[in-house]
Amino acid sequence: MLMKLEDYKERIENYCGQNGIDAQKLFKLPKGRGKFDGLDFMDFAHPNKNFDRSTATIGGDPMPLVLMITKQDDGSLLFEPTEYIEYYRLPANRITA
Repeated sequence: MLMKLEDYKERIENYCGQNGIDAQKLFKLPKGRGKFDGLDFMDFAHPNKNFDRSTATIGGDPMPLVLMITKQDDGSLLFEPTEYIEYYRLPANRITA
C-alpha cells in the first residue's frame, strides 16, 4: 500500500522539528507517492507558477523535489532533503551564504 501523509504525519513533524523545518509549509506543497525499487516513497515538490497539473511537470521537466521520504523494509523512514529544503527552514535555522 502506498504511503499516506496521515499515517506518517507525526513522524514527519518530528523530523521537521529536529531539523528546523517548517512542517506546516512543507505539508502545503504538492505531494507525490509511489514505489521505487520495491520501497514505498512520498515526496514534496517545490511549487512553480509554470506547473502543468496535467503532466505534473514544469515545461516538460519534473518539479524539483524538496524532500524525499522512503519507507524502509524495517518500517523506518529515510528522509532525503534537497537544496530546496532551505526555503522551508524556520528563520533561525536558515543557512545563508
